[in-house]
Amino acid sequence: MAGSRWTDSAGCAADTWSSEQAWCLTVLTNSVITWTTEYYAMAVGRLRAAGRDIPNELLTHIWPAHSENVNFFGTITVDIEAELAKLDEYGRRPLRPTATLG
Repeated sequence: MAGSRWTDSAGCAADTWSSEQAWCLTVLTNSVITWTTEYYAMAVGRLRAAGRDIPNELLTHIWPAHSENVNFFGTITVDIEAELAKLDEYGRRPLRPTATLG
């Protein structure tokens, strides 16, 4: 039909819905990148404190927009109280210790 537009159950036009969905995905992507960058900085700081030589030039090649830590499909169950108990005084989860430090 000429001139007709698809709307969802709330009466929103498809283009409005699509732009809102794209905006939400942008916010999500930016959040993941910010979170990953913060934890990279913590990990590099810990490695440097342990005496590891990590040149700044090397860090320019690290890309924080990877997605291995994102579950795009399915659901996960989170014990919120247990996760909150793990946070440090800045509200961050601790880095996972590895045997390669030091």
